[in-house]
Amino acid sequence: MATNISLHEISSRLDRVFESSRGIEDDEIKSHYARYLCVLTSGYLEESVKIIIRAYVSQRTHPTISNYVDSSTNNITNLKTEKLSKFLNSFNSEWKDKFETTLTDEEKDSIDSVVANRHQIAHGQNVGVSYIRVNDWYKNVKKVVEKVSVIVNS
Repeated sequence: MATNISLHEISSRLDRVFESSRGIEDDEIKSHYARYLCVLTSGYLEESVKIIIRAYVSQRTHPTISNYVDSSTNNITNLKTEKLSKFLNSFNSEWKDKFETTLTDEEKDSIDSVVANRHQIAHGQNVGVSYIRVNDWYKNVKKVVEKVSVIVNS
């Protein structure tokens, strides 16, 4: 239950940022917002996966192991599809298999695009992302987070 509340809080916060930027008419400012939202979407994916895994581990293992997992997951960044799949496999190969079989090409492309663009943005490179494109990626990333939560908790 705490997992869903935390995930809900994170996605609601990001939903509000998307909503508040929707009405921006200035193309240059909207372009800056799109880049900002891309970075936030990447962070949303990373933090959501951490919350899901940490909650799972804390409910099922000794506190020492839970502390180790909490510490280890701090370093989980740049979660492209392949890296996320490997991360899930490090806990349970069935999670990886379910993840890979339920993930659509559009969801995979969204994850990989968000992370790749986030990396370019963070390193000062020019990226041509639009608000509409980032919003579509975000919707798909939210679906992926829900899939991961269902897979891990089933």
